[in-house]
Amino acid sequence: MVVGVVVGLVLATVGGCARDLSRDDVLDALRAQPWPADASVESDDDPGGGRYARPRASARSDSPHEPWRAVGAEVGRAVAAGWVPVYAQCTGPQDSVRVDLVREVREGVPATATVTGEVVDELGLPARLSDGSTVVSVEVVAAAPQDVSDPALLPAAVRAGVPDEPVDLAGCLTDPPAGGALRWAGTPAALPAVGGPLPR
Repeated sequence: MVVGVVVGLVLATVGGCARDLSRDDVLDALRAQPWPADASVESDDDPGGGRYARPRASARSDSPHEPWRAVGAEVGRAVAAGWVPVYAQCTGPQDSVRVDLVREVREGVPATATVTGEVVDELGLPARLSDGSTVVSVEVVAAAPQDVSDPALLPAAVRAGVPDEPVDLAGCLTDPPAGGALRWAGTPAALPAVGGPLPR
């Protein structure tokens, strides 16, 4: 009986912590992150119908380098800040590159970051490197309090937690494919900006 009471108290305490977490707490945690630099942190109003907006941060920068080099540099900064790469996708050395990373922005609150690089012209349309520049975008989405209270609302790749070992990025960030062949490694882990109840 004593053991059952203790277990019940522990579960109640854990549940209370999750319920006490606010969206502002998560937004503050995102603002406190050293990466991405100069990020815009925000959260939209909940769209209703049981759906809810997740806190997010975003940043964008230009680079004179090929997408794979530019993304590699940004991912290096992310790794130095504690993020772990879990997915990479690329085609040719002048084509778009994507890397997904994960980490907890505060205890029990996972977040995902997607770093992309693509060459665009002055109008923002896809272009060759000689006719444009590489734009590197970072989109960070953190779990909302609803996700923390019910982790089943999170994608499986995020529920699994931060892996011990990062995915091998060499195929995209060290030696990208010479042609247009699609290459990838790992499992995508980008959190959608809007969450909601899942079919049970």
